[in-house]
Amino acid sequence: MHSTAILSAFLLVLTTLGNASPSCRLRKYSARQQTFAHPGVLHTHEDLLRMRTNVASKLDPWYSTYQLFAEDSHSLLTYQMEGPLTWFERDHSGAVYGLNQIIQDGRAAINLALQYIITQNEAYAVASRNILDAWSETLKFVNGSDIQLGASLCGVNLVNATEILRWEWNGWAVGNITRFEGMIADIFYPAAGIQGINEYPWSGGWGTTGEKAIVAYGAFLSNSTMYQEGLCLYSNPSCGAACGNLGFMIENTGQYVESGRDQGHTQLSLGNMAEISQVALSQGDPSIYELLGERLRVGYEYTSEYQATNNTLPYNTTWVCCGCEDEGWTYVSSLDRTQIRPVREIVYGYYSGVKGVEMPYTKDVLSEGPETINPVNADNDNAEWGTLRFRRTSSL
Repeated sequence: MHSTAILSAFLLVLTTLGNASPSCRLRKYSARQQTFAHPGVLHTHEDLLRMRTNVASKLDPWYSTYQLFAEDSHSLLTYQMEGPLTWFERDHSGAVYGLNQIIQDGRAAINLALQYIITQNEAYAVASRNILDAWSETLKFVNGSDIQLGASLCGVNLVNATEILRWEWNGWAVGNITRFEGMIADIFYPAAGIQGINEYPWSGGWGTTGEKAIVAYGAFLSNSTMYQEGLCLYSNPSCGAACGNLGFMIENTGQYVESGRDQGHTQLSLGNMAEISQVALSQGDPSIYELLGERLRVGYEYTSEYQATNNTLPYNTTWVCCGCEDEGWTYVSSLDRTQIRPVREIVYGYYSGVKGVEMPYTKDVLSEGPETINPVNADNDNAEWGTLRFRRTSSL
């Protein structure tokens, strides 16, 4: 099994390089993005300071959400690492060796890093660093037909934790940070960057998942080529190999390409696109949130209206993403209609909190309570604890 996995990993790298989109691999998205702000993935220094200040001042909703966050097992100094391992996989057959271990350790790494920011207790920073060091010292390769999802979703939490500790704490050896950077560049990025159309049909969500990882990895590594590649794949108006560009994901009515599949996968991909936009915002570029007349906001409102009301929404049966199979969906799916994922505070924080643009249906969903964790079996899909991390104002 071990030798087979190594061979598969090697072939995976070859496939990745072979399927790369030359137009996005080689072009620069924006000439002005040659330097990077740090911390600058999902959070800037100002974002982190807002969390700490509002919790210390016991201001809601940050303080009450923090009380829940602090009780999460991934936020505790008693958290027991589940890894590290030399490899992990995610495969269409159901093989997931090591996947849950890195998922849970990644959730702990980001939570503990945030705990350090909020409490200024260095024990949390040390605990987070130990997780990151252990994985970067041990992990050698990733494997499986679905590893684009595994490498993208798992890597983003690790990168966000490292970005916080590296720039907000001085207790991490430079050599260990460099080793972690190598793990992201040499193991996670190639797998996340698979841009060919997979033999399985859900390439729309796969595309946005890979893109959010590439953008995050590029910002973290201060790698302009990588960062601009991810933005190009997301914003390129042509039908490229990414299968996740915004114009092919969300119709101008707000319908998402998998709205007819279920609301769980729809929210996953909306959250992915929000994270892409948020990283760009952290780098001083709000234009990604503004693409196609704020198409992302329109998409959120469409899905939020469906989940917050009993309304029957218009559905275009011909709306199929570039490179995706036509599954024959004929109406908005009620599957997972009541499953509210923690993906809205991030966009509401920008459109409403920064720009003052109304998002009434998104607001209705958020008014039901604070964003906390992802649902079971999707616990690594998007950034958790959105109310604590992304809320800009005390009232909606």
